[in-house]
Amino acid sequence: MGVGLMYGVQRLPSEALYSVNLTLQSVVAGSLCLVATLANVEVARATATGGNTVIAIPYYGSDQTLKVVVRKATSAPFYQSYETQVVVSSNGAALFVSQISDES
Repeated sequence: MGVGLMYGVQRLPSEALYSVNLTLQSVVAGSLCLVATLANVEVARATATGGNTVIAIPYYGSDQTLKVVVRKATSAPFYQSYETQVVVSSNGAALFVSQISDES
């Protein structure tokens, strides 16, 4: 008779189950992309290389509404800050970013 082995993984509520992708479309190269909770707790940060920027977002088992801020202010040409909210689900999310030039 064989001996069976069973084990499980326990996680704290603050530990993510896995990561999902947040894809920011049409981002100007060099832009800082900041993702935070609605309570302004930073979730992720990335610098865009141009075109689509994919950011790994921790997934905790339910959809979460996050704030996304994109700004290119380190070198010319400069762009105004773009801010919006996005709901990230177990499948991730995609968002089109509309940056406006800040050149005067």
